[in-house]
Amino acid sequence: MSIPLNKKKNTRRECVICGSNDAIVLCSMEFCRLSNTIVGDDYDVVSCNTCGFVFSDVLYSQPKLDQFYADSYSYVNDGVVSSGGLSQRDIRRYEKTMCTLQSVCGKDSKIIDIGCAKGGLIRYLRDNGFIDVSGMELSSQNVKALALQDITIHPHSIAERNLPLRDQYDLLIMSNVLEHVSDVNAIMDNISLLLKRDGFLYIEVPNAEGYASCIFDAPYHFFDIEHINHFDEHSLNSLMTRYGLRNIETKSSNYEINSTLAFYPMISSMYRFDGHTQTNPQYLSEARVLVQQYISKSETLLQAKLSLIQSLQASSEPIIIWGVGAYFLHLMRVGLDKCNIQFCIDQDSHKQSKMVLSGEKSIPIHPPERLLKDHNPVLVASAVYQDEIIELLHKMGKASIYQI
Repeated sequence: MSIPLNKKKNTRRECVICGSNDAIVLCSMEFCRLSNTIVGDDYDVVSCNTCGFVFSDVLYSQPKLDQFYADSYSYVNDGVVSSGGLSQRDIRRYEKTMCTLQSVCGKDSKIIDIGCAKGGLIRYLRDNGFIDVSGMELSSQNVKALALQDITIHPHSIAERNLPLRDQYDLLIMSNVLEHVSDVNAIMDNISLLLKRDGFLYIEVPNAEGYASCIFDAPYHFFDIEHINHFDEHSLNSLMTRYGLRNIETKSSNYEINSTLAFYPMISSMYRFDGHTQTNPQYLSEARVLVQQYISKSETLLQAKLSLIQSLQASSEPIIIWGVGAYFLHLMRVGLDKCNIQFCIDQDSHKQSKMVLSGEKSIPIHPPERLLKDHNPVLVASAVYQDEIIELLHKMGKASIYQI
């Protein structure tokens, strides 16, 4: 799976920070595909030789990505991390976000939450006295739900060329968006149009420098199908200064993402739009070095997982998989596909209409109720929600459970 470090590559995709195609390959990622899915290609994780930025060298057009997120149910389902819900974990995060926002704007400021998903932050701000907060969201399901709650929603992509919004805002919020997009320049151009001069941009992105310290029991989890840009503080600031945005505060923190206190490393940054641009970012290797440490730790952890996969291969024991995410799709490419998989389980109703494609095999995906008709062992292959799934299996009376 991994390939030799420091192999030079002329990348298919330009570095979003400096525009270079000169990079080294840190590792390669392979995934099985789901039927009728437009993303999920194999890719190399690379680091730019000009500025050091780490990114996934996968060539998706922005319209293709926009269509994927417009159709996606991942950020509609309750319980999904960073999907705009109102869980206790979400509320704790919104409290911290609101304190940061109040340091630069008043409750009558004109605010838009870009990529607001289910709109949890908008609702939280409105409940706490902010009177002019709207959202921008691609998911048709979320747009319909938010409209019923009397929330102003613009059903557009922030990367859309000729964006039809004409308002200007005191504050733009963009939480967990930039890591998903290929046309970062289009986003930054639109931000420049939407922000008032001396307005503020609040950004949250995963922190690539924290991957190695936040690794949990899922190797390569931070290299998934959707996250294609791996920012650190230096690269994020370099991008912003190209567009006249000056950093006034940056915080590093860890999102709590499940009941067993697995964490996601994050950067939260506030920028003021002062119009003073700066190009030619300085090269820094720190992110590259720390991501290489994460890859090394992941490879060691993966080797431990392979012993269970090899045992299941040798026994040909019929098994059922619960959890059809990027972690599972990657495990399928390192040997899990050779096991005697009967079918898969996932609580995402949208996935239940799809098949897992592996060579000539097509493995169906069913809702959890299907387990009531089957007595085969269940292999839990979720990167984040293993404990919650195991608890559900115990409630269903399942005793034969594997964890990977």
